[in-house]
Amino acid sequence: MKSYDSKELDVKVGLEIHQQLATQHKLFCKCPTLQSAEVSPGSLFSRRLRPSRSEIGEIDPAARFEFAKNRTIKYHGRLDSVCLVEADEEPPHSLNEEALEIGLLVALSLGSHIVDEIHIMRKIVIDGSNTGGFQRTVLIARGGELKIGRHSIKIQDISIEEDAARLLNESDELREFELDRLCTPLIEISTEPMSCTPEEVKDVALAIGRLLRSTKRVARGIGTIRQDVNISVAGGPVVEVKGVQQIELIEKILNYEVSRQLALKKLANELAKRDITELKLGPIIDLTNCFHSTNSTLIKKILGSSKEIKGIRVNRFKGLFNFESESGFRLGRELAEMARFHGLGGIFHSDELPQYGISEHEVQTVRKTLHTEEHDAFFLAAGDPKVLVFALNALQERLQLVVIGAPAETRATTPDGTTKYMRPKPGAARMYPETDLLPIEIQQTLLSKLKRSVPQPWEKQLANYSSRYGLSPTQAQKIFDSEDASLFEEIARLTAIAPSIVAATITETMKDLSRRGLNMERLSSAIIIELFTSLDKGLFAKEAISEILAVIGNGKANDIGEAISLLQLHQLETGELQQILEDVFSKNIGIVQDKREAAFSILMGMIMAKSRGRADGALVSTLLKKKLTEFLATSDQVRR
Repeated sequence: MKSYDSKELDVKVGLEIHQQLATQHKLFCKCPTLQSAEVSPGSLFSRRLRPSRSEIGEIDPAARFEFAKNRTIKYHGRLDSVCLVEADEEPPHSLNEEALEIGLLVALSLGSHIVDEIHIMRKIVIDGSNTGGFQRTVLIARGGELKIGRHSIKIQDISIEEDAARLLNESDELREFELDRLCTPLIEISTEPMSCTPEEVKDVALAIGRLLRSTKRVARGIGTIRQDVNISVAGGPVVEVKGVQQIELIEKILNYEVSRQLALKKLANELAKRDITELKLGPIIDLTNCFHSTNSTLIKKILGSSKEIKGIRVNRFKGLFNFESESGFRLGRELAEMARFHGLGGIFHSDELPQYGISEHEVQTVRKTLHTEEHDAFFLAAGDPKVLVFALNALQERLQLVVIGAPAETRATTPDGTTKYMRPKPGAARMYPETDLLPIEIQQTLLSKLKRSVPQPWEKQLANYSSRYGLSPTQAQKIFDSEDASLFEEIARLTAIAPSIVAATITETMKDLSRRGLNMERLSSAIIIELFTSLDKGLFAKEAISEILAVIGNGKANDIGEAISLLQLHQLETGELQQILEDVFSKNIGIVQDKREAAFSILMGMIMAKSRGRADGALVSTLLKKKLTEFLATSDQVRR
C-alpha cells in the first residue's frame, strides 16, 4: 500500500506505549507477577458486569456497548498468582512502591513534570478483562520530550496502571479469561499528536521501547509491550487502534487506516453532493417470508438453522454501498465486517444483488416489503432473532455516521496490518476516583535518589553491549532490541560459547525456523539454554544447531538429548574426521589440481555435508588448510 504524505493530508498520530514492569509483586497486592502460557484447570468464578453512571451522571458509550452483548464472564486462575484483590472481593492494598519508582525513573529520563500528589483512579472497563468492571490507573507525570535525530517528540502523559486479564476464548454468550496477568504493573507513555511519516512513527515507538529497556527494570518477552495508535486525518475524529504488538506492523496499519479514513471522507463528500446531510433509514423489517421458496443454497442453509432474515431501507443511498475510492475500500465490506463482529455471518446489500443464488424476483419482493423507491438502497442480514436485532441496531447507528466520514471509534489490529471494528470510543464518563486508597505525596528525597539512577542513553548502552560481548554494532543492536536479550545474557553467563553464535541463533536462526512454519512454542527459553549448555559440553558441533532446533520444532524430539540421539550427532573424533577429509580429498583430486587454493571452499562444503553437524567447522578448516598446503607444496616440487 502506498505511503501517505502526512503534511499534505494533515495526518496526526499519537502513540500510547504500554510496557509491563519487572516487579516482584502485582500493583495492589503481594501476588507474584507470574505468567504462564498454560490455562489453569477449572474456573474460579463467573460474573456478569454492568455499567454504572460516572460522577458526571453519564454512562460511558463503550461500557454501554459491552453491556448490550449480555455475556457471562468466566475466570480461570492459579492460587499462586491470584488473591481476593484480583477477584475484586477485597479492597486493594497499598500501591506497589517498586512500580512507582520505575515509573518515576522513566519520567525523569524524559524530563517530564512529576505531579506533587498522585490520585488513583478507576477507569470503567466491562468487557470482562477486569473482574471489578474497572481498571485502576495512576497519573504520575505530564510533559517531557524524547529526541530522535532531528526530531523532538513531545510526551503528553505518563501513568502506572494495572494490566488486564488474558483472554482465552469467547463466543456470543461467554468470554473466558486467565487471571495470572491481571493487575501486573504497566507503565503507559502517551505522546502528543505527531505529524510524522509512518516510518518515523515506527522509529518513535522503537525509541520509547529502547528507553524503557535501558532502565533494566521492565519485563521482556512477547506480549510484555503493546502499542495503541491514535490516528486522525484532515482534522477528523480520532480513531484508536488497539493492541499493536509488533512494531513492524505500525507502518502498514497507519497506511491502511489513513487510506480507510480518506475513503470514508470521500463517501461523505459524495453524500454532500447529493445534498444528504442526514441519512434516513427505515425500520427493521422481517423478510423471512420473502425467501420461503428460494433456490439459493446459502439462504436455504440459513433458514434451515431456525434463523430469521431482517432488513432495513436506506433512503437515497443507491450505489453507495459499493462506492469505491482509489484504495479499493467499500462501505459494504466494512459493514459486513462489523456484522461479523456482532455475531452475524455478514450482510447482503442492494448494490450487489441479485447474487448468491438470490433471484431478481426475490430482490423486487424485498424492495416492495421495505417500501423502497428508485434511488433507495437496502441491506439485510440473517441470524438468531436476539442477536440479529442487536446487530442491526448497531449497523443502523454506524450508517448514520457516514455523513461525517470516519467516526471516532476503537479498532483492533489484525496480523496482516489492517484494522477491524472493536467498539465505540470511550468518553470522559469512564473515569472516577478510587475510593479505597488515599492520595500519595511524591517525596523529593525519593526523586533525588532516582535522579542518580537515570540510565545512560540507548546509543551509549548499545556501544557498551557491543564491546562487552564482542558483537558487531549491527548484531548488538539486533539482540539488544529483541525480546530475548535477557535469554542471550543468561546463556553468555552460563557458557563459554562465542556470544556471536548465541546472538545469531536467537535473532536469525529462530526467525528462519518460524518462516518454515515450525511450532516455535516448542522452542522455549529452557530448550535454548539446554542447546547451548550441551554445545558447551561438546555433545555436538555448532553446525548442527539449526537441525537440532528443527526436529524439536516439528515435534520429532522433545529435548536436546533426544534430538542429538535421533540425528546421530555424536561429535566426531579427530581420527574419524581425518578419515572423512582424506576420503573427500582423494575423490576430488582433480578439482584440487585444477583450482589449487580456490578448491578450499568446495572441499570444505563437501566435508561439512558428509559430517552432518558432527564436526566443528574451525577444526575442519584447520585440518583442510594443512592438507591442501602440504599437497600443493609436494605437487609443485614434483613438477620442478
